[in-house]
Amino acid sequence: MGYMPDADIKSSAKSPRPEVSGLRQRRRRGQTAIEYLLVTVSLLFVFVMMYRSLQWYLSSQFTKGGVIILRMYKEDPW
Repeated sequence: MGYMPDADIKSSAKSPRPEVSGLRQRRRRGQTAIEYLLVTVSLLFVFVMMYRSLQWYLSSQFTKGGVIILRMYKEDPW
């Protein structure tokens, strides 16, 4: 086999300078960290809102149940 100039061009085209690829990796890691933080904050917000709505719903159901129990005791005194 002889000298193949295309092979040298392809290998050097992938990473012309190693410091540039390191910079890209740091930027990508930073972007990934920010995406993880945004997803975590949004999921936390969704779970807090679900918790508050369920808490409100259950407290109203307990209040309605207590009113029903008190009415039954008042209507049927024994």
